[in-house]
Amino acid sequence: MRQEQCHCVVFTRITSEQRQADYETNFNLLKQAVGENLFGNQHYHKVFLTDDGLAEQNAIKSPFPESGSKLCLFHVDQAVWRWLWNSVNKVALGNRKTLIQEFQSIMRSSSVEQAELPYKEACDSPTSKKYGNWRTYLQSHWERRELWCIA
Repeated sequence: MRQEQCHCVVFTRITSEQRQADYETNFNLLKQAVGENLFGNQHYHKVFLTDDGLAEQNAIKSPFPESGSKLCLFHVDQAVWRWLWNSVNKVALGNRKTLIQEFQSIMRSSSVEQAELPYKEACDSPTSKKYGNWRTYLQSHWERRELWCIA
């Protein structure tokens, strides 16, 4: 059985800007500075984990066109939690925990089939049915599940 190597790379922003051009500059500088030793001599990383910012995701494609991009589960979870706590969305305090737990059960599913069931349950749950805006938000996340769902 062949064992895959995992290379963890942390990119620290050296600029306060979060524009695509700034990210591209930083990624290209990294690639130039490290050269052939980058990512264990693979010259690209199979998958980068990012937050949900298009600037960063698009910037990775410039120096590393062979690499894929997925969303960091911590950042996805954090964004959903912030959405639930945003007063504009009018989710009652007592319902937030239930909704985040339903979302997390989708996120942590280990197969596509296992993700579909908790998604359907989350859409049809009594708590979810109280909030049309939540169901719309959940559906928009589901449409991009290949970026954040473990399965």
